[in-house]
Amino acid sequence: MSSGGVADALASFPDRLSPAALGRYRSCPQSFYLSDVERLPRDEQPSPVLCQANAVHHALERFFGLPLLDRQPENLERALRSVWPSHRRPGAFLTREQERAY
Repeated sequence: MSSGGVADALASFPDRLSPAALGRYRSCPQSFYLSDVERLPRDEQPSPVLCQANAVHHALERFFGLPLLDRQPENLERALRSVWPSHRRPGAFLTREQERAY
């Protein structure tokens, strides 16, 4: 591979790797490449647990980005409420009541 090819490959490599991404690499490097490097969409059925987990991770990222004195419980709740709409997935919840329970 030429030096330009290596640079191009490294430029598209993810900045961070999640435990799930490392697990994909261990079980199937091709799956890791397609989903985490090329970022091709995966055919996954959305689930309530996945929506909630992604929203919580996103909210915690925002919360811990705040100055230390602003890290109050109400700001964590505010962060979660602000990111929730971006993590809702059609079909993940059977009813609005089920979504509210999460």
